Amino acid sequence: MGRRRAVRHRDRLRGRPDAGPDHAANAAAATRPHPLTCLHGRPRRRRRRTQQRHHREPIGIRPREEGCMDEHAHEVAVADAPERSRFEITVDGELAGFAEYRLRSGRAVFTHTEIDDDQQGRGLAGRLAQAALGRVRGRGLQVIPLCPYIAAYIRRHPEYVELVDAAHRERVS
Repeated sequence: MGRRRAVRHRDRLRGRPDAGPDHAANAAAATRPHPLTCLHGRPRRRRRRTQQRHHREPIGIRPREEGCMDEHAHEVAVADAPERSRFEITVDGELAGFAEYRLRSGRAVFTHTEIDDDQQGRGLAGRLAQAALGRVRGRGLQVIPLCPYIAAYIRRHPEYVELVDAAHRERVS
C-alpha cells in the first residue's frame, strides 16, 4: 500500500473528514476501526488463552483465626434526635447520615435523607430508612414521603405502604 493510500486509510479509521471521496458513503464504518486492526491500521496481536486468564483467589473463604476481628465490622446505630427533627445513623460513634422529618398533626413528613460520601455504598441509607419507618410505626404516626429516597424505599418494601397517608400513596405506588 502506498504512502498516500495508507494515510487516507488511517484517517478513515480515525473518522477524519478529509478521508477521501468515499468518506460520506462510509461514515458509519469510518468512525470505528476494523475489529482485527488497531487504531493505527496495523493487525492486532493475538494473545494466547493462557495469557488472557488470570488466576483469582476466592473471596472470603479463608478460615478465621481465633480472636481475629473482622476489619469491616462496625458498630452502626440509628437514633432519633427530636431537637433537630431528624433520625441520625452513626458508625463507630461518628455521624454518617440523617433523615430529616417534620411532625404535623399525627404525621411524620420526611423531607430529606443524606449519607456522607465516604460512607455510601454500605447500605446505611436503607438501614436508616428501615429504623426511622419502624419507629414512626411504633408511635402510631402516618408518613408523608416527600424525600425521594424514603418514597423509593417504601416502594421497594411494600410492608410500609400502609404507613403512608392516603392522600400521598400515589408517590409510592
